[in-house]
Amino acid sequence: MPYSTALQEAVTAINQITSVNELEEVRTKLERHISTRRVVQHNEAMAQMHKIASSVGMSLADIVGAKVPKIVNKVAVKYRHPVDPTLEWSGRGRRKQWVSDWIAGGRLLSEIEVSQ
Repeated sequence: MPYSTALQEAVTAINQITSVNELEEVRTKLERHISTRRVVQHNEAMAQMHKIASSVGMSLADIVGAKVPKIVNKVAVKYRHPVDPTLEWSGRGRRKQWVSDWIAGGRLLSEIEVSQ
């Protein structure tokens, strides 16, 4: 399957990066973009399904016969652990234990802040 021109250009640009740190940064930004894109596509699909259902005078729950999930607006990650990127915190709600441990270790919260 041939790649789109934009994808070919992106792959070419990534292949020119020689620093592992820069590649990690690209991966982090790409993962964030993928996550955001999934939420947007989900919300668009849900809106289309609601519109179709209402056009025939029904709710989506009436059609699928189950509880319909609400449209989700995921909050962006604000802090990420530098060693284990699976540890994330949006900065909202109760502080995650790994963040508390980070601060208790004399480190600054700004050190783990995700650059936008």
